[in-house]
Amino acid sequence: HMIEGNADLRIVQHLLGPKEIGQYVAATNLSEALYFVPTMIGNVVFPMLVAAYQSQDRTSLRLRCFLYRTLVLSSIAIAATTSVLAPQLIGFLYGPRFEPASDVLAIHAWTLVFVAYSAVFAKILIAQGYQRLLPKLTLTGIATNAAGLWLLVPTLGLRGAAFAAVLSHSAIAMALLLLHGPARTD
Repeated sequence: HMIEGNADLRIVQHLLGPKEIGQYVAATNLSEALYFVPTMIGNVVFPMLVAAYQSQDRTSLRLRCFLYRTLVLSSIAIAATTSVLAPQLIGFLYGPRFEPASDVLAIHAWTLVFVAYSAVFAKILIAQGYQRLLPKLTLTGIATNAAGLWLLVPTLGLRGAAFAAVLSHSAIAMALLLLHGPARTD
């Protein structure tokens, strides 16, 4: 729960109950385990991003475009595969009692697309000296997640919690685009 912290768990428990927390955590832990890929890639290419930005040539733009395309397209493929295989993954790892978690996993897996985009964008912000924007982005995600949970969980249950997570991560990606034009690849 990188963005949401434990607040999402408390809200879900308050609105649905302790049994649902187990279902939610089982699914989101699997989904969030996928975050290591874009995070690792962002860390590996960070020195190249800094060097390209400092040289101020077209290499920086080409590198950013390549990273965005590669990470986002591969994240879409991984999210789609995870969504399709969610019932089998949950059944294999946790058994039939956790069947409701498969819906959560199928939805929550799509946070990976926004995490991948944001992982590269955050490194670009740091390379360009705009790291002061990162706490604002985190607050955007937290606020969007909390609002999404309160609005969606009462009617959609666990699926609503998963949708709130996707919304919070997409809000961060949108805020990145709105807050900082120079880091965009246009």
